Amino acid sequence: MVEEKKDKNMLDEKNIKELKDDELKNKILDINGLQLCKIGEMSYYYFINTSMDLIQLIEENNFFEKLNSNKEKEIIKTIFEHVTNTFIKLNTRMNECEIENEINILLDMREQLYNILKSIRGYKIELFYIKDYMDYYMMKSIGEKEYNNMLVNQNELALIINKIEKVLADNINNHITFINIVSNILEILPFRMSKYKYFDVIKETLSRNLREYPTDLVESEIEYYKMIFDSSIMGDYGVMFDDYFTNIQLFKNIDYKSLSIDEMEEQFDEIFKLILEFEEIEMFIMTLGMLINRLISMLLIISKSTLDIIDSNKLYSIWEKQERNFDKQSMSRLKKLTDKAFINAEKDLVQYVKYFETLNNEALRRPDFLDEELNKKLLFTNKVLTFYNDTSLVEYEKLFPEDVEIIKEYYLKQLIDSLIQYINRSISTMDNIERKLRMRRLLSAMELPFKDIDEFISYIAYSLDERVVSKEEILFIIEILNNWLDSREEGQ
Repeated sequence: MVEEKKDKNMLDEKNIKELKDDELKNKILDINGLQLCKIGEMSYYYFINTSMDLIQLIEENNFFEKLNSNKEKEIIKTIFEHVTNTFIKLNTRMNECEIENEINILLDMREQLYNILKSIRGYKIELFYIKDYMDYYMMKSIGEKEYNNMLVNQNELALIINKIEKVLADNINNHITFINIVSNILEILPFRMSKYKYFDVIKETLSRNLREYPTDLVESEIEYYKMIFDSSIMGDYGVMFDDYFTNIQLFKNIDYKSLSIDEMEEQFDEIFKLILEFEEIEMFIMTLGMLINRLISMLLIISKSTLDIIDSNKLYSIWEKQERNFDKQSMSRLKKLTDKAFINAEKDLVQYVKYFETLNNEALRRPDFLDEELNKKLLFTNKVLTFYNDTSLVEYEKLFPEDVEIIKEYYLKQLIDSLIQYINRSISTMDNIERKLRMRRLLSAMELPFKDIDEFISYIAYSLDERVVSKEEILFIIEILNNWLDSREEGQ
């Protein structure tokens, strides 16, 4: 039935140009409504499909039993139960007041999940720094053992730099890949830069990268860089998941330079176990956050109209039984049904979006076309889509920024200075190795932290110069770079 309406009402570009303003407006409103229906439909299928993954984690992997921190366990469990109960309510009739109240509750829960996720990521960042610390001493031990009687071959140095130059040149037009290559190389190289030069690079890089973004987004990005550099002095660190905080402090207090290679490998195993735990919690929370986002999308839609879901009774009936009594075979069947339904709905939405863009382009050509009613409905659809498209559990203030104006130059400078002051305070308590490891990781997290390729290549050459780096470290790094470049080439 929807397909017939769609084929009948979609006009070609020539006919669209002939529409009167009120006819064009009605066409835009119609296609906007169809888009909302499909977004609601896709949200419904996604919720059923993805909630099954969490139910399986709970039932088969004992997710909640493995969480040691009782307080956070209860928060996550309560939110999960509320989310599934809200979906049950959504399949009955809800009035406008109930919908509004439910959205507010879900927004509060979304914020709780965001804070928990931020806490877990903070611990994970610190754990990776401990791993980097161990990597450094492991490299020193292996280097002294395997490369002690070897010399740095200048031809080999030139060859690795040529390989890097080639891979950069080959990917110069693929912006994201190019950025990732630079970041990966920076993570491998020994860090060789003075503190003052480092601060200059940060200032230049962030001034260039952030000057055309809204204020709220820039503030969020600066906070992100602070967290990457040292999450242990951020506000929530150590407040949530106190067991994990204790474990990480124990790892931090180990004297790694005194350990044998075998002892370090044992510690590596323990650290990786903890990293896997963090990643499982992170995945669960992000998925639960996405379920909340899709629920909010559906609730917003039913506040204005109804959800028109094909086979909703059948799908909901299977899901409800699964929610009460998990069965892997039934789950597999349900996931196949919802996967297929989702793909079909997505195909329709792609057509609707293309048609909407054609109509919108025509509307933009007409002076004073956008009236208050149309603007209000389009803003509403944008709000629904913003929740729907958030797959990373982005902070609410970043999803809906209050200040959308491009940041002022003086304020950007203040924010960058605050980051530099944060780094300066943090490194004052660190030894030389930890300081270099943290400075390196932050540098690699920034987008293209050099003026051009020539400056980057010069930095690589300096980082592999025997006058400032031990020959054992250079030989070890050359081998790692070669392996990384070769594996990258094989993977293409």
